[in-house]
Amino acid sequence: MPHEGVRWRVDLQTKKFAVADYRAAQAAGIAHGTTDPLVVPKPIGVFSSSGNILTYGGADLLWLGLRTGLSGTSGLANTLYNNGNAGIIVGDTTQSVVATRTEIAASTGATHRYTKGMDATFPTHTTGTGASTASKMLFRATFSSSQANFAWKEWGIKNRVQQSLNSGRLLNYNTTSQGTKVSSAIWQFTITLSLA
Repeated sequence: MPHEGVRWRVDLQTKKFAVADYRAAQAAGIAHGTTDPLVVPKPIGVFSSSGNILTYGGADLLWLGLRTGLSGTSGLANTLYNNGNAGIIVGDTTQSVVATRTEIAASTGATHRYTKGMDATFPTHTTGTGASTASKMLFRATFSSSQANFAWKEWGIKNRVQQSLNSGRLLNYNTTSQGTKVSSAIWQFTITLSLA
């Protein structure tokens, strides 16, 4: 009997910018009529990795979405992962990467964990019929110089941008040491989800 070989795939890329370079590029971009400041600056470092687990809670929301069971109201367990609700969460601790995870491991407080809302226009998805478009969704958040200044060891996507524990539904989870962010840096975190 035929069986569809669909795989959950997650790729991440973190671009690391010096604050001065970022702000100069932002000013230049605005002067040239673009609202996306990250078209111009050159990162001082880039971290890339693949791999991530879809949590049971995240899988539940995928199925709810197929039957229009998701809500645009913020703060619900079944809230949409749209620009107003989705956030990338990072933390300074690691635990087992298992589908039963409902929260990252880091303790509460901005020096251990941080949830950042989406950049303008994200998350993105391009409708199409090929694997290069139809199977992908991109989430992107830019952490400012004052945000998430600690060792980034774990991450995921949530459907609520709150700093408190157990806030929102954790879609996915992984542990990946990306380095230590400091106040002299701005980091842009892009997550590409795909089913292929």
